[in-house]
Amino acid sequence: MSDWFLSGRVVDAILLLMLVEASWLLWRHDRHVSGPVFAELLPTLASGLCLLLAVRGALAGWPWPLLAAALAGAGICHLLDLRQRWRRN
Repeated sequence: MSDWFLSGRVVDAILLLMLVEASWLLWRHDRHVSGPVFAELLPTLASGLCLLLAVRGALAGWPWPLLAAALAGAGICHLLDLRQRWRRN
């Protein structure tokens, strides 16, 4: 079990679940016109994706510039999400 975590495969599984979740949300909104608009969720999903990539990269031994880029991407997506939420209010 520890190999599953240390190898980063757990992050791969979470990324796959995020893809399934995003697909389901997009399908549900298109099909039923209910739930959140997918475009409003995109910055949140992208921020989580970048954070997970940073964790995956750290576990896989990626060079630090790639880790920094993933973390910077998460920060930028987070700021976009905050801006979007403030505009709604």
